[in-house]
Amino acid sequence: MIAEMAEEDEDNLRGPSLTEDHDPEEEIQDFRFLLAQSQKLPSRGVKDFEPHGTNLQQSTLEASREAMHIALSHKRFHGPDKSRAVYDPDGNGAWVFNPMGVWTKSVGRMIPVPGRVTNLPPDAEGKIREQKLMRMWLLPEEALWLVERGSLDMRYPAEAGQEEDEGLPMSLQGAYAAFIGKESEGGLTLEQFIVYQYLKRCGYNVYRARYNLHNIPRPASSAMTAQGMTPSNSTTCGFWQWLTGTSTSSGNNGAKLGPLVKPGLYRSYNDIFQQLSLIPFHDPKLQAAAQPPDTERSDLAITWHVYKTDPKFKKSAPGPPDFYIIVLPARDTFVPTDAELDALLLQSPYHPPQPQDGLNMKLKRGYRNVIIAIVDSGVLSFIDVSDAGFGCEKLWDREPTKGGKSGGSGKRGRGRHRGAKT
Repeated sequence: MIAEMAEEDEDNLRGPSLTEDHDPEEEIQDFRFLLAQSQKLPSRGVKDFEPHGTNLQQSTLEASREAMHIALSHKRFHGPDKSRAVYDPDGNGAWVFNPMGVWTKSVGRMIPVPGRVTNLPPDAEGKIREQKLMRMWLLPEEALWLVERGSLDMRYPAEAGQEEDEGLPMSLQGAYAAFIGKESEGGLTLEQFIVYQYLKRCGYNVYRARYNLHNIPRPASSAMTAQGMTPSNSTTCGFWQWLTGTSTSSGNNGAKLGPLVKPGLYRSYNDIFQQLSLIPFHDPKLQAAAQPPDTERSDLAITWHVYKTDPKFKKSAPGPPDFYIIVLPARDTFVPTDAELDALLLQSPYHPPQPQDGLNMKLKRGYRNVIIAIVDSGVLSFIDVSDAGFGCEKLWDREPTKGGKSGGSGKRGRGRHRGAKT
């Protein structure tokens, strides 16, 4: 009798206690919590390392599977306040019939529907007036983004005899198949949508670059204006240089033979270091008035214009973009060459650093800036490319810090105190 009881105890394998350390992610999910509406958090049982074939474990797994099937079979539908749109295969976009929601402040634009007019009441002379039908148009990335987040009820084009917005509902898989593609006709690639989706989730306002070119600042008309020099302040600057004996030339204009530093009287170290500057450098200020290349013929063109979140933002007048992003698939493209990077940087506006910025900030922002978004099988990486003027920042031309004291503290750097005992 005692032996039989011992065998029964050995068959009933006990799992580890709740006090032992274990990883909850390795447990089998218990889907029975989906049936209990009042239960907020899923109840996780004791982890079993291997199935032991008991009726209790089998019934628990069956109940969990049944709860999962019931949850997946639940009918999902859009509420009455959801916006409805119809897919337009010719334009590779969608028309929204009743745009509602916060997303309308930053997505879509009102344009006339091709070939659709509405009749207005007759005028005083009895003539019937016509007006173009205006609706909100969504680009493929905007429509796919709204469908994915559940803010838009997308429909296929209606058949003959049906209402215009009563076509078959479009699933998320169907939306990906419909809106992604047609790259030769200015469509949307999967890599571009991955970047667009990421930026929208981060809270940015994203627009296509080729449709937003009118918001890019115009280049300066002359190099003098680009460098911030006007006739009035240039005269003052010249008088000050004559008075102090300083020079603002960008390099050494001396003879090729002889000493680097000419003998003479120097009132500052800047003139000496200026003569030691022998290597020519790139000056971004000389390209301030350069015109951007034709983006239609360029192999590399900016894809997205990105704006930061601002309560005063208006999609009708967004202003200059905060970031310029180009999307490059890692498997189909090579590393851009110097000429391609120069043409790419010219597509962004000229914005010189502020005088109050530090040295590191000036070199980081540069005079032009473009962000390269590289997509490698869904993995997204960003590379910031700037047209920095390293040669323009003179390391020797630095103003002393206000309030600074030479010699450090009272105990170091000031030599031996008078009267100190030795």
